[in-house]
Amino acid sequence: MKTFITKKEASYRYNLYSTGAGDLQRLLSDQSPQFYHSGAYGWNCDYYVTPFNFVICTGNRPHGRPIPYEITSKYESLAEQIGWEDVNEREKLFESFCKEVREYMNDN
Repeated sequence: MKTFITKKEASYRYNLYSTGAGDLQRLLSDQSPQFYHSGAYGWNCDYYVTPFNFVICTGNRPHGRPIPYEITSKYESLAEQIGWEDVNEREKLFESFCKEVREYMNDN
């Protein structure tokens, strides 16, 4: 179950990396968001806490450092090739995605 968190608190507590609402649909299908944020216009974003010391913020109005589209589209395409059945392969792919995002963000 998701817990409400303010943008200020999320920014203070976590390293936030953002992506659009549907950019990682298949890759995140087995992950559960721990937090969400909503405002005057409704739901803004979900926060997926990773074991790699950062949080993926995805939604209609995400915030944080944007993850490059080249990375998200590459991994979403790979997740689509795996399909919905193979949860273990998608979990390995999610770990690879997190490692690549962390390396990219640390380098740039």
